[in-house]
Amino acid sequence: MDGKISTKEKRRLRLIRDGKLGWVFIIIGVFAFIAFVYAGREYNNTVIQFKYLLSGSVVAGLIIGTFILKYSQRNNGKSFNLLKHYLWSSAVYGSLLCGLFFWTNIHLSKANQYAIKAPILARLETFRYSHIYVTVHVDGVEKDIPIPNIKMTDVNNSNFVILTFQKGFWGFPFILDKKLTIN
Repeated sequence: MDGKISTKEKRRLRLIRDGKLGWVFIIIGVFAFIAFVYAGREYNNTVIQFKYLLSGSVVAGLIIGTFILKYSQRNNGKSFNLLKHYLWSSAVYGSLLCGLFFWTNIHLSKANQYAIKAPILARLETFRYSHIYVTVHVDGVEKDIPIPNIKMTDVNNSNFVILTFQKGFWGFPFILDKKLTIN
């Protein structure tokens, strides 16, 4: 009897185990969604290139996805669609990793604050409900920084933005305050 379960008791135990496993996956999915939203919000306040986050997410998905795949094949003997499995693992566990990265970078930092006066390279006016963005060059990275509660005329009249930074736990600075200035 290859894939079939022989007795009623074994079927009942498998349903209970699959039900518990389903709840674990739902909880992991909720945490992944919360981490994704948190990482998206904190990405604007951290000076880091997007390629580092993307590569970290893919690597985390491949490593954790491989462990889950080997565990499932060993215990259940299931075969998976590998592309779908690794894409799902990269999305879920990559979001968890990025959220954890931003949280530790910001909340475990013990560094002092410092300010940088950066020239505004570009001004980006967005559609209706979004913030106005300015592009600056900070630590070798061109970064679009949202400037909330400012009118476009004030941004057009400014030449510089004063950014107050704090070096994060992982070495990536994050923005504490933003102020527009003329000179």
